[in-house]
Amino acid sequence: MLLVPPTFCPFVREPKCFFMLLNVTIQSSDSFCFPPCDIPQFSYLNPFLGFDKSSTAPVTFQQLFQHHRYQYSSFIPIFTDGSKSDGHVGCGVVSPSDTLSYHLHNCCSVFTAELVAIFCALQEISPSSQRNFIIYTDSMSDLETLSHYDNQMHPVGLEILSILQFLRNKSFNIIFSWVPSHVGISGNETADAIAKFASAFLPRALPYPDIKKSFVSHLFSVWQQTWSLQSNNKLHSVKPSIDLWPILPIREVDVKLTRLRIGHTRFTHKHLIFDERAPECPTCHQNFTVHHILIECPSFKSHRVSHFHSSSVTLQDLGVISCGELLNESEEKITEELKSQGVIHVRRITMRRDGQLLNTKHLILTFDSNKLPEHIKAGYMRLSVRAYIPNSLRCFKCQSFGHSKTSCRGTLTCARCAEVGHESTDCTRTEKCINCKGKHTSFSRNCFAWKQEKEIISTKIKNQISYQEARKLIKSRTPTPGNSYVSAVKKSTAPSTQTNPDVSISSSKPPDSIARASPPITNLPISSSPSVAPVSEEALVSPDFTDFKLVTNKKRDENGFSY
Repeated sequence: MLLVPPTFCPFVREPKCFFMLLNVTIQSSDSFCFPPCDIPQFSYLNPFLGFDKSSTAPVTFQQLFQHHRYQYSSFIPIFTDGSKSDGHVGCGVVSPSDTLSYHLHNCCSVFTAELVAIFCALQEISPSSQRNFIIYTDSMSDLETLSHYDNQMHPVGLEILSILQFLRNKSFNIIFSWVPSHVGISGNETADAIAKFASAFLPRALPYPDIKKSFVSHLFSVWQQTWSLQSNNKLHSVKPSIDLWPILPIREVDVKLTRLRIGHTRFTHKHLIFDERAPECPTCHQNFTVHHILIECPSFKSHRVSHFHSSSVTLQDLGVISCGELLNESEEKITEELKSQGVIHVRRITMRRDGQLLNTKHLILTFDSNKLPEHIKAGYMRLSVRAYIPNSLRCFKCQSFGHSKTSCRGTLTCARCAEVGHESTDCTRTEKCINCKGKHTSFSRNCFAWKQEKEIISTKIKNQISYQEARKLIKSRTPTPGNSYVSAVKKSTAPSTQTNPDVSISSSKPPDSIARASPPITNLPISSSPSVAPVSEEALVSPDFTDFKLVTNKKRDENGFSY
C-alpha cells in the first residue's frame, strides 16, 4: 500500500493554523500559464525620464504631465494607487466618471496593493464601450514586474497580464504610464487619498510572499517582545535588538568582535582555566572586565578618545519617542525616514484593551551610535529622545522576577493568594503577594517588590552598570523592615524600665568639654533617593547614659540658654 505524502511540510502546521484563524486563503501562483507562442507583451511610458524627483520642482512635473496629456488626449486617463500603514492596507482607482477604493487584508504588502489597484482598473474598463485608455501608477516596481514575464511572478501580476490580453483581443488599446507621487498631479493625489481611507473590504486570496513575510514579521515581533523583557540578562545590554549584526569579511576580526561583545576574552577569563586569581585593575581595584576596560576605567581615557572620539563611551542605544502624528505611519516607513539620523530599527509599543491589541503613540528606536541623541527630527517635528526602560519580567509560574515561565525551575504558585499548587484563574482566597507579602496580588503595580525591580532596571540602564551592581545599589538605599531611622528612634525613645534615679537625660546644652571633644559634623552624605539610608547595628543598641549626672535644677539666663 502506497502512502500518500502530506500536502505540506509538518513544520508548517503551526503557521497554517495561525493563518486559518485569520481566515486567510493562499493564492496560487500558477493559476495562469501562457504558452511560449502567446506570451503577453507589456511596456509602459515614462514621460518624466531624466528628471530626478529630489532635484526637480513639483511645478516642473506638473507641466511635463500637462504636455504628456496633450499628446495622449484621446486616451481616457485612469489613476491607480496603493497604500499601507499600521492596521490598514488599501487601493484606489480614479477615472473621469467614477472612483473605487477597497480595503485589503492587513497581510498584503504595498506592492500587492498597487497591483490589485491596476487589476481593479482593468476590470472597470472591461464593460466600457470606449477603447482607448491610459493607466497611471506611481509604482515603478509594479511596471517593471509586469514587463518581465515569468511563471513564478506575482500571482496578481499574472492576473493582470491575463485580463490585459483578453481586453486587447477585444480591440482595447490600453497604455500604461508612470507618474511621480506627491508632486501635485491631481489624479494621483486623489487615488492616494481614497486608498488611505478605503473602508469597503475586498475579499481576495493572499499571495504566498505576503503570507510568508507577515508570519515572519509576527514571529520576530514576538521574539523581540520576549527578548526586551530579559533586562537582567547579561547579553541584553550587549544586543537589545534581535536584528542581525553585519558580518565582517575577515573571520578573525569577526571572532574578536564577538568575544568583546559577550565579554569573554583570554585576558579576563584565563584565570578560570589556570586556577589563578582574577586580574585586578590597579587604578580602580576592581576585576578587569571588557566593560571596565572599554567603558569605566579612567586609565584608558586617552585610548577612548583615540578610538571612539569621546572620553565617555556608552552601550546605550535604545530610545523612546512619543508622537501622535506618527500613529498611522508604518514602522518600515518611519525607519526609512529616520535612517539618516542613525535609526536602524523602529518598534511601536502596543497595549491590550478589551482583548484587542492597540497601537500607542510611543515608538522604540534602535540607534547605530553608541550614544542616544537628545532630539530627532521627524518631518517638521522635533521629538525628544529618552532612554527605553522595559517593565520588570515576572514569571507566570512561580511569580518571581527576573525570568520567564519557560525557563522557570520553581514551584507553581498562585498569583492571587501566594499559595503553592494551583493557578490563579479560579482562586477566590484572600489576596497576598508572594514577593513582598503584601495584601495584594503578585501582578499588582502597587507591589513594593515590583517597584524595586523597576528601579533596578532603570538604574542599570541610566548608569550603564550590570544588573547585579544596580541591584546592590538599590538594596543599599532601601531600608529593611525594623532597621529604618523611624524604628531606631522608636527604640531609643521607648519607655525605659531603668529604676536608677541617678540616671536621666537632659535636653539642655552639653558641657563645653563634651562639645569640644565632639568632632564637627560636616560633609554628610545626602542620598538623592527618597528612601532612608539604613542605620548601622551600633545605632540600634540602647544608649549608655551612665556617665551623665542627674540635673535637678535648670536655670536659664537672659538669652534663654540653660546652665
